[in-house]
Amino acid sequence: MTAKTKQGISIVVAYVAVWIAVLILQIVMSIPYINSEGAIVMTEAQEYRFISITNFALYATLTIIYIIMLRSYLKQQIINSKNNMHEFVKITLLGISGLFLAVFTASSIMGLLGVTENSNNQEVLNGLMNAATFDKISLIVFSILFAPFVEEIVFRRAIFGFFEKKSIPLAILISGLSFGFIHVMSGDYIQLIIYGSLGLVLAYTYYRSNKNIMTVISIHMIYNLVVTIILFAS
Repeated sequence: MTAKTKQGISIVVAYVAVWIAVLILQIVMSIPYINSEGAIVMTEAQEYRFISITNFALYATLTIIYIIMLRSYLKQQIINSKNNMHEFVKITLLGISGLFLAVFTASSIMGLLGVTENSNNQEVLNGLMNAATFDKISLIVFSILFAPFVEEIVFRRAIFGFFEKKSIPLAILISGLSFGFIHVMSGDYIQLIIYGSLGLVLAYTYYRSNKNIMTVISIHMIYNLVVTIILFAS
């Protein structure tokens, strides 16, 4: 087993472990809201606060863990980006354009299939946009900083890395679609058309950038920033 494979396993193990810890946190936080019939009853504001805290806890914790775990690797990736700044900027711009093109194409396909509603994930984000100030700030930090960093480490550094020696197309496919799947785990699997296409573009761009993780992290952050600005403006 190579050092990279061991690192990838550590990344995934940390991801699963923190997910389980946050799931336990969710259960504990839900206890005060359980009524006499055993159902969880919250107001809309309480639900959004619940989502904000658990999402922030999950991704902030993973961000800290990965920075510590991968500090040498991340430092080298930053140096590589600085030393090849022209290529870094070029691929970043191409990647961002690719994401918006993928969304346009996937949305058109969804329209042809008669699917017009937003994903559950998007509806939650829309709700947080109109929630309390704490929830809005939490959403901004989570979606623009923490989520892109964590997701690219997991799905590109780890998942892509597991399969790249067998087949680059296979690595792109599994890395991209698994990224898409975590965004539709609430059950609206038809939305995998959109989120999967985003994941595939990010996976291909990672390969195209000579597997520079800072490139796809930057692309993902900028994309989420633009989407967040559009959502707030609308």
